[in-house]
Amino acid sequence: MKTPEEKCPRCRVIRTILLSLLLGGAAGFAVLKLGGSQTDSMLATFFGAITPLLWLARKNRIRRADPE
Repeated sequence: MKTPEEKCPRCRVIRTILLSLLLGGAAGFAVLKLGGSQTDSMLATFFGAITPLLWLARKNRIRRADPE
């Protein structure tokens, strides 16, 4: 039986994009709020936004390696 994530790939992509926007924005504003520089804020935004994409790629790689 498929999980809800496997049933709707378009929804998974939309969730990943929204999570990237949210985490990237939150990380960037958090650095600025804590007194960091604009460069640190840009780095935090980048890493916050790319984390869900790396997580999704990892899950897909594991799923392809385990053909159950």
